[in-house]
Amino acid sequence: DAQTQLNLCVETLDPQYCDGITRVNSQIDVFDNFLTNLGVIKTSGFDIDLFWNFPEGDWGKFRVIWQNTIVSSYEAVGAAGQRQPNGPGVEVNDSGIPEWTSNATLDWNNGPWTASWTIRHISDMTEVCLAADPALHCNDPTGATNHLDDISYHDVQVGYRFNWMKGLQLSAGINNVFDKDPPICTSCSLNGYDASTYDIPGGKYWYIRADFKF
Repeated sequence: DAQTQLNLCVETLDPQYCDGITRVNSQIDVFDNFLTNLGVIKTSGFDIDLFWNFPEGDWGKFRVIWQNTIVSSYEAVGAAGQRQPNGPGVEVNDSGIPEWTSNATLDWNNGPWTASWTIRHISDMTEVCLAADPALHCNDPTGATNHLDDISYHDVQVGYRFNWMKGLQLSAGINNVFDKDPPICTSCSLNGYDASTYDIPGGKYWYIRADFKF
C-alpha cells in the first residue's frame, strides 16, 4: 500500500520504494505505486463449520449453518526483508484482518417457499490513531490508538419457486436489516471507514432477484 511504500522509502532510501515518488516544494507531486511481489506471507488459523439439518415437520424443514474463520497469526515480509504492518486484529491503511469472522444462517423451506436469516459477525480491531482530535475521535485515553468495536450484520431473504419456465425462483431480501454503520476508522482514507471489511454507512438495502433456467 502507499503508506507502507512511503515509510520504507524514508527508512531505506531504496530505489525499489523511492522510484516514482516525485516531490515539488517538499510536497508529493507524483506517486507511482507499482505492484511488488512480497517475499513471503505466513499465516495460520482455523476454519470451523457446523451444519444442523432438522427433520421435516408440519412447518417445513429447517437447517442451521455456522461458518467461522479464526486467524491466529499473519506475517508478511517484503522482498528486501521489511516486515509489513498487517496482522490479526489490526486495521492498517484501509484494510484489516479480523481475528474472528462468523456467519450463522437459519434456512427454512416448505414446498415452494424458502426463507433465510443470516448473522455476519466481525470481531473488534485496533488501529493507530490518526485523528486530528484524538481526544474526540479515538477511544484510547493516551490518544495513541483507536479501538474499532466488533459488529454484527443481519440479513433476511424470502423466496418462492414457480413450476413454470423450468423452475422460476423469485427472491426478495434486506441486507443489514438494522442499518448498522461501520466503526469509525481514523487511519482509513475513504470517508473514515474500511470499505474492504465493512458494509457501507447507511448500508441497509432491499433487493429482488429472479433465477430461472431456459
